Amino acid sequence: MSALVIPIEELNAEQKFESTLLELVHAISESADSEDEIMAAVMHMLESGQVRLRGNFSAAHLLPAD
Repeated sequence: MSALVIPIEELNAEQKFESTLLELVHAISESADSEDEIMAAVMHMLESGQVRLRGNFSAAHLLPAD
């Protein structure tokens, strides 16, 4: 499986990306220090609209754990 690779220098606030949840978690986990940091980054990217999920979770409503 090839990972989603987007150089940080190329990102801007208007860009939107489509990704599977697995690709997104994998890409973030390569630079995150903990599972909590991964979850926070994933939730932020989804809630802000920076990333739109495709695949099995494209219609899912993801909620953070209590």
